[in-house]
Amino acid sequence: MTACDRTRFSPGQLRRVEGSYPRRLSRQLGEMVQLLTRMYKAGVPIVSGTDGSGIEIIRELEVYHEAGLTNAEALAAATITPARLLNVDKKTGSIEVGKAADLVLVEGDPSERLSDLRQTRVVMLDGKLMDAPRCAVPQDSPAGRSRLSNW
Repeated sequence: MTACDRTRFSPGQLRRVEGSYPRRLSRQLGEMVQLLTRMYKAGVPIVSGTDGSGIEIIRELEVYHEAGLTNAEALAAATITPARLLNVDKKTGSIEVGKAADLVLVEGDPSERLSDLRQTRVVMLDGKLMDAPRCAVPQDSPAGRSRLSNW
C-alpha cells in the first residue's frame, strides 16, 4: 500500500486492511509454493531474483526447497541457471578459472542447510574483497526483522 493509497482510507479502515496483511502474505506464500512445485515438476527452469536485500534471496531459496527443489537446485537457481539462460555462463554463474570472481563464503554448508547462507563471512565482488558485515542486513535490525517476519 503506497502513501497515496493510505489517504483514501480512514484510520479504522487502515487498521483492518493492515491487520489482514500477515494472513494474506501467508496465503500468498502457500499459493506461490504450490505454483513453484507445479512448475518444477513440469521442468520449467527456476531462477531466483529479488529487488531486496540478501536476506530476501536466502528466504526465496528456502521457499524453492519447500516447493521440492533440492538445496543444490535452489543454489543453482541463484547462480548457474540464470547465467545459462542469459548465455553468460562462460563468464559467471559458477566457480571456475577465468570467470568473474563474485563469491560469498559462509560458515557451514548451504548444500546441506540453506540457512547457513545467513552466516556470511567473506564477500568478493569482481575479485575484490568486500566488508561482509557491512554488506549484510542484521536479522535483529528493524529492516531485517520486518522483512523476515513478512516471510
